Amino acid sequence: LAGQFAAKEAVYKAVHTMHPCFISQLEILRDETGAPYCQIEGLQIELSISHERHYAVAFAAAEIQA
Repeated sequence: LAGQFAAKEAVYKAVHTMHPCFISQLEILRDETGAPYCQIEGLQIELSISHERHYAVAFAAAEIQA
């Protein structure tokens, strides 16, 4: 659960200037291999989540698709 929240926050911070949205509108999904992803029309988002015993962190990078 902490990893999912960290991922939503990371995606929000990466995209909110390019695509105004609310953090509650973001959905973190998993592909068939279990890798996390988030789809927002017009944006390419790279997402990574990492867990350790007491911590969860996430990294997101976004760019506008041509």
